Amino acid sequence: MSPDRFISFVRLSILACLAWVLGLQAGVGATAPRGPLQFNRDIRPILAENCFACHGPDKNKRKAGLRLDFREEATARLESGEQAVVPGNPARSHLLDLVTTAKEEDRMPPRKTGKRLTREQVDTLREWIAQGASFQPHWAYVAPQRPAAPAVRGAGWARNDIDRFILARLDKEGLKPSPEADRPTLLRRVTLDLTGLPPTLRELDAFLSDASPTAYEKVVDRLLASQAFGERFAQQWLDLARYADSDGYHADTSRSMWQYRDYVIRSLNENKPFNQFTVEQLAGDLLPNPSLEQRIATAFNRNGMSSAEGGADPEEYMNKYVTDRVNTFGTVFLGSSTACTECHDHKYDPFTQREYYQLYDFFNRIPERGLDSDPAPPFIKVPTPEQAASMVRLTNEVASLEHRRRELLDRQDEVLSLGQSGWEESHRARVREGWQPMKPLSASASSGATLKTLDDLSLLAAGATPAKETYEVVVETPQREVNGLRLEALTDATLPFRGPGRATNGSFVLTGLEVEAESADRSKEPPVGDVGFGAWSVLGPFKAASAKEAFEKSFLNEGEPIDLVKAHDGDRLRWKEKPDWKEGEALPLSGEDQVTYLHRKLTVKSPRYLNLTVGSDGGMQLWVNGEKLQNGAIFRRVAPAPEEVMIRLRAGENTLLIKVRHGSGVYGVVASAAREPVTRHRVEFVRGLADYGQKDFNVAAAIDEKPETGWGGDGQEERIRGDHQAIFIPRQPILFQGGARLRVKLKFESALPQEVLGRFRLSVGPGLGLEEFAGLPAGLQVAFFLPASKASEEQRTELREYYRDHFLPELKALNGKLAETRKSVSDLNGQIPTLRVMEEMPEPRVTHIRVRGDYRARGEKVIAGTPRILPPLPASGPTNRLALARWLTDPAHPLLGRVTVNRYWALYFGTGIVKTGNEFGSQGELPSHPELLDWLAREFIDTGWDVKGLQRKIVTSATYRQSSGATRELLDRDPLNRLLARGPRQRLTAEVIRDCALDYAGLLDRKRAPGGPSVKPYQPPGLWEEKMFGGNRYEESQGADLYRRSLYTLWKRTVLNPTLMTFDAPDRAICTEQRSVTCTPLQAFVTLNEKTFVEAARVFAERVLREGGADFGARLTFAFRTVLARPPTPRERKVLSGVHADLMASYQSDLKGALDLLAVGDSKRASHLNELDLVAWTGVANVLLNLDETLTNQ
Repeated sequence: MSPDRFISFVRLSILACLAWVLGLQAGVGATAPRGPLQFNRDIRPILAENCFACHGPDKNKRKAGLRLDFREEATARLESGEQAVVPGNPARSHLLDLVTTAKEEDRMPPRKTGKRLTREQVDTLREWIAQGASFQPHWAYVAPQRPAAPAVRGAGWARNDIDRFILARLDKEGLKPSPEADRPTLLRRVTLDLTGLPPTLRELDAFLSDASPTAYEKVVDRLLASQAFGERFAQQWLDLARYADSDGYHADTSRSMWQYRDYVIRSLNENKPFNQFTVEQLAGDLLPNPSLEQRIATAFNRNGMSSAEGGADPEEYMNKYVTDRVNTFGTVFLGSSTACTECHDHKYDPFTQREYYQLYDFFNRIPERGLDSDPAPPFIKVPTPEQAASMVRLTNEVASLEHRRRELLDRQDEVLSLGQSGWEESHRARVREGWQPMKPLSASASSGATLKTLDDLSLLAAGATPAKETYEVVVETPQREVNGLRLEALTDATLPFRGPGRATNGSFVLTGLEVEAESADRSKEPPVGDVGFGAWSVLGPFKAASAKEAFEKSFLNEGEPIDLVKAHDGDRLRWKEKPDWKEGEALPLSGEDQVTYLHRKLTVKSPRYLNLTVGSDGGMQLWVNGEKLQNGAIFRRVAPAPEEVMIRLRAGENTLLIKVRHGSGVYGVVASAAREPVTRHRVEFVRGLADYGQKDFNVAAAIDEKPETGWGGDGQEERIRGDHQAIFIPRQPILFQGGARLRVKLKFESALPQEVLGRFRLSVGPGLGLEEFAGLPAGLQVAFFLPASKASEEQRTELREYYRDHFLPELKALNGKLAETRKSVSDLNGQIPTLRVMEEMPEPRVTHIRVRGDYRARGEKVIAGTPRILPPLPASGPTNRLALARWLTDPAHPLLGRVTVNRYWALYFGTGIVKTGNEFGSQGELPSHPELLDWLAREFIDTGWDVKGLQRKIVTSATYRQSSGATRELLDRDPLNRLLARGPRQRLTAEVIRDCALDYAGLLDRKRAPGGPSVKPYQPPGLWEEKMFGGNRYEESQGADLYRRSLYTLWKRTVLNPTLMTFDAPDRAICTEQRSVTCTPLQAFVTLNEKTFVEAARVFAERVLREGGADFGARLTFAFRTVLARPPTPRERKVLSGVHADLMASYQSDLKGALDLLAVGDSKRASHLNELDLVAWTGVANVLLNLDETLTNQ
């Protein structure tokens, strides 16, 4: 729908906005002075504005030693001999001389400040001094006392004590309250204020028909009890808590924090006392036996922005996180801007830099890292109710299965015991029998030490013991097939502590093992000509978008026997034989991003190795007999120059499969057998077994090619000083028909000096079954190296349980079920969302003052404490966040109660009693109704910090229930309605505007219980891609998630939802005490054209046609009552009837345009309705959604 069809309405809205904004340009201050002057009311504002910058709390900026915010300092004699203030004697008070002198160079404030006291201000100072110059602590730092409600004329108007305070001020100003708003307006006002949603027609009719004197109170109680109350009021708190679903800094990556948002909603709906709400968020983790809910609450202090940017300074960001917590604490709970004291003492209020870092110390004890991505520790798992129930069920099932397993393990069974004995002996034989010691043909040491061959064919080292060493030993065996190499570390009387190592404590660390094998008799190796080569076959190409997809995706069953007849890729591809492909010549391939397979058969009479030369312009993978060659033989990025790969062939027929990936252009692949037989190769070991090993010195470390790790020990365990053995298993057996000659290098390069073997022996054996043995748990392996009689009780138990687990059919089935259930537990645990929370470090960090706020400049050390101007912390107990929370929520605390009730007051009236809600200090405005503020604070505290009770008092007051209409006189006298001679009128928030539009249409998801993961409603396509990097894509939610309340919209700090942002929703990079309210043309374009509002208009039109009656008049009345809770005026009927007729006529000749408009949005169109009538009513609905009255609560 084009905006020009409703341009007149847009103009009306903009003009109304401008008039409203212009009305905000003036305000009403505190009550004019009456009787004796008061320091806080009359004097402090003058001094704070003109003098405190040089003569206030900031000692570093203080001039002439003069401080004017405390009586003792202001009346003290200065170095000049003068006194700034002499109580009762203006003539002797030097302050008056300085602000009135004709000498420009002496006059205060200095000329460069651009400030001058007015004559009235000078007269006020003079009169104050003459009256005795009484000082008072700043009003906000004195605990509120409950004032008596004033006696007023016309008290019959008052419905509660709030009204008496308002009426008393109006009487002093010569004003009268406005009449009560009409019932429809009042219902719409209070429903929007308490729930953020409009009243339904049923609720409207019920209220209008209820003639009881408590009809309105019943409505209020119903609204306070609704789930929507918590969702509405959570919005304000989430702004304060800077809640968001992303990190903010750098890539602004996503984080899981929505469980905290749900905690806020639950707390509000449960009417959790505000003091408890505060304590839980500041220190829920420090409460005795904290519940999951209380730990969730502490995410309040983890909501701030964070970064995982590589290259950033972690300490800098740690400092940012802590200062954010301090500043948030000051704004939310103290109503004070503490940020400037990060760098210096406050210029206007008695907050010092030292006190800032004392607060900092409370929040500097969290075990977090400066740079971290989600989940950033400390964090907890927070299951949904469904996940929690599933976890309980699965955990109970695991416990039941484990109990049954234990019964089966403990069951006596002679047959099983006999079977176990045989199984144990077969495994012991594999590692203890059949090993043939090899006589060294030569042996040398890199250090020059001697290696002497003893009668048992072991080698004994002698001579100086170096810090590091390498032994090289050549041995020979007639065995044609070698499947394992055994190294025995042996004790000897000549070694320290009898060895087996040469270190002073008898230990050793083998850090590396290298073996080169060659045929002992090359003449016995069969020639390559004995290999029968089959023809090559080719299959492909298959489409593969990337190298990753090419090598991770199986286009056929690569590890299984290949069927050369079978068709692939939907009968598109079949194997093609290439008999003309000559050995060693390149086979050309073409195409882009494709995969091709090559296959051939090789036949040999006896097992042997064959060197295969392979090469490709692209990546390559290789299988022999279904086994994928690894560790250097997977070619993903091979240069065109061929590489040589050794493959093992078994007796008989063998298969070779090659997978080639080609990216673009012409590619080639070459594969051919070497002409000479394999007579020498390096041996690659893949497994190690040993009868001993320490935690950091296990046998696998000897073959991991890392010189800093190794097999052996550090000598701290007595067990190392004894005979030990290790068996190393090669990836493929050593095969030589003429026997094998092995060149063995033993490396000892540990950081621990002299960790060298002193006596050792090398053996080979057939090693049959060693692979199966290597698959056993390490503890069982050690047990099998020992005779059965020497196994410990623990080892015997482990052997017994392992055997029954694997050979008792009933137990095998149960173990399968147990493994499956445990996996379900693990999978479920992986799905449970995490939440960043607070917890204390075992050893807290040391906090220093950061000189001028520079995180690198550490000054004086400080410990946790509170500002001196406020009450002290309790003397007993630890000084931690819980102590801070208890201090804050003490009923005598001067700020928390005032700040909180002021914030709630602003929610209804647009402005708090203290206009500067984030600044209760001397730079803030004085309260418009100071006695009312204190009464509300005490009422709130004394009734148990009852949040809902406070809301009820406010909305049931006659003050709130006034009509918002204003006379010209009233607008001139009080344009911002600070005196409250009329009811509130303010623009709806971004979330409420969107939610109401969806609700009028019946699209808003009202059925779901509050809470749940954040959702992604409509937003312009490509916005994330344009603003973000790293492949961030915005994928809209589906179904009901598109129509959830805006509170649940995913809050991405750097790319906030455009609709919400246009209507002044903050990015929540920092704490937002009160949102700004703007009026821009963009807002009208959003409500006229944005997908959500166009769809809402169309579905609302469907509802009007379906429920509104048979004729235009009835339907229009239905629409108006739904949106504005009132019927249309005759003029509105006339205008909108014309709009409807114009649109019918316009779309009569543009049916395609009508259908396009009706297709906007994911919700299905009611196909049974006439398209022209529906599109016309969509236009009328769009007009209604854009009225100033619609977007305003009045």
